[in-house]
Amino acid sequence: NKLEQWPAPSGLVCSSEGVGHIWPGPARKADAAAELKEAHSELEASNSNTLIMLRVVFWIGCWLAVYMVFYPLYAAADILGDWLDNIPCCGNFLEDVVENLVGFMLCVGSCAMGSCLALTTVAIAWVLVRPMVGIP
Repeated sequence: NKLEQWPAPSGLVCSSEGVGHIWPGPARKADAAAELKEAHSELEASNSNTLIMLRVVFWIGCWLAVYMVFYPLYAAADILGDWLDNIPCCGNFLEDVVENLVGFMLCVGSCAMGSCLALTTVAIAWVLVRPMVGIP
């Protein structure tokens, strides 16, 4: 069975098109209305779960992209740490401090910047797809 085609509304970024989904049919015709409501609620729940999963995955992707852009700073700190390691007595300690501090700052900074970029992307998408909600 197939749920009836319904027209997805057109917007600024996409055109209107018919949407349907294959769904196992009811055993009896009397159960058709209940089955349709159940199918609709399950599809909405599936859509919600997919949306949350994609938001988390793309947010982590923004974080990693910014981290990779600034990773050469960590490589420079690693080279500086190798130079500091040549100092007798405290060189090994200084190397660990510098490398760990730069790594921590890089991780926190890239998380903050990646979050800003992800939220900016979400805001632009809201304005383009739902202008009446995004721009009151």
